[in-house]
Amino acid sequence: RSVVSFGVELEAQLSDLEVSAYSPWLWLTNYVFDASLKGVMSLCHGRTVVLASDEQSKDPSAIVSLLGMYEIEVLNTTPLLMQAVLEPLAQSELAVNLILSGDQISEELFTRVSQYSDTRDVRWINAYGPTEATVNSSYGVIDDVLHIGRGTANTKLYVLSDALVECPIGTVGELYIGGAGVARGYLNRDELTAEKFVDSPYEAGQRLYCTGDMVRWRSEGQLEFIGRKDRQLKIRGYRVEPDEIERVLLQHPDVSDVLVCSFTGAMGEQQLVAYIVSELLTTEDSDGLEYLIEESLPDYMMPAAFEMMSSFPLTAGGKVNVRELPTPSMGAGQHEYVAPRTDTERVLCTIWQEVLGIEQVGVTDNFF
Repeated sequence: RSVVSFGVELEAQLSDLEVSAYSPWLWLTNYVFDASLKGVMSLCHGRTVVLASDEQSKDPSAIVSLLGMYEIEVLNTTPLLMQAVLEPLAQSELAVNLILSGDQISEELFTRVSQYSDTRDVRWINAYGPTEATVNSSYGVIDDVLHIGRGTANTKLYVLSDALVECPIGTVGELYIGGAGVARGYLNRDELTAEKFVDSPYEAGQRLYCTGDMVRWRSEGQLEFIGRKDRQLKIRGYRVEPDEIERVLLQHPDVSDVLVCSFTGAMGEQQLVAYIVSELLTTEDSDGLEYLIEESLPDYMMPAAFEMMSSFPLTAGGKVNVRELPTPSMGAGQHEYVAPRTDTERVLCTIWQEVLGIEQVGVTDNFF
């Protein structure tokens, strides 16, 4: 029932994009990822499905070549992969409609995709939906404002307070999903199922999936995604929102992408680390990043480490694979190392290295 419902929804998305009924579909995702259902449903509707190899699905230029070779009219991918594909796509002469789904779209990517769609006179869709509600629960054709649209076919969306009371237009609440696409629960995880799948207070015998996503209704009837309810961190007793730090760091002209998360230090304390995607910055350039944060945020929101990367490791579904992120290189400072010069300095630096659980402490490093 949920898969058939999703098939109806896929056809609605392609209709909104004004894509021809039998346009080929490019299958980029691993078959274990829920978005692969779009490839399955394309086959069911009589389309040619182009299967990208593992190498091709990770190569932006190869993806653009496949789009041109098979005259594919729409590309469905994650925002992270779109970040890489957009440049070779814009350099080509192709006019391809876009469906982005699977993750939040940054302001920078929103601007770039909008510019591409305007220049090529094509449309693009922002689709939203957790796996627990069968791929896409809402979508919207994007014009000048970023949103996640309205509910899909056979889906009901509720923006609720903690007391499961519907929030007025413009008020932020948690998104609950009902309808044909809602899963039965998690296999052999009854406790988690009871927590995330709750009885609907609005329809007897119906269940709602509690997404953990914070949203609000806009006045024109579109849903606006605000962020995750559970990304809030507690660092030394302070509540920290990683999104706030990420927004500030993205203001740096040489930062392409950023992910702020917590890690457990040597003494079991939670600390912040900022993973920075940049082609130009090195660890020695972290002073400029620290300055941005100092100018905008309180000191407890300063990451303890900045890790520079050329790209983020991805899951089969094209999302950031948090488990594969490197262990942060912790040091007492991100600045030039000055080795201990006397016996006393050597003893003191050794003590701090052992207490803090880090490999190297210099005499000019700042404890704070």
